[in-house]
Amino acid sequence: MWAAIDRLQRELVERRKLLTIDDQKSLMLSAAMIPAPKFLAFAAMVGYRVGGIWGAVGSSVSILLPGTLMVIAACVLTVEASENPALGSVQRFVGLGVIGLLAGNAVRMFVGEGIGRDSILFGLLISLGIPVYVILNDGSLIIAACAGLALGSLTIRGDTRSGSADVE
Repeated sequence: MWAAIDRLQRELVERRKLLTIDDQKSLMLSAAMIPAPKFLAFAAMVGYRVGGIWGAVGSSVSILLPGTLMVIAACVLTVEASENPALGSVQRFVGLGVIGLLAGNAVRMFVGEGIGRDSILFGLLISLGIPVYVILNDGSLIIAACAGLALGSLTIRGDTRSGSADVE
């Protein structure tokens, strides 16, 4: 949400004039403190500010509906994929693509932060080892993910370098 602050300001403050700049900042800070997804909390507060309780309900539904429909569609396709070999292949390749994206993101995070070579190699081992184990051995993803989490947490705790923590 913080990365989108300029766009939110242009849309809500400058273009539509629904909020003042101070309102936007206070609502964003409030949304960050509520134990809920930030955009959902922000949308509900903006909706309430603009249209009362029905504005909050409408804005919340508008934020949730597209993602909910995509999850329902994915569930339907998953059930269909188990019965159709062509969709099963598509599902497998999409799964591999997601694993590749996660591995690439892990590498980018390690390299972008200037972390040492040992940490980069360990991150690559975990990021690539879990999918390879699952694909080659038809193993349980839960077991592989838990093992990776355990190994990662033990290794990360050994890193005592000081620095700023990233907080969303």
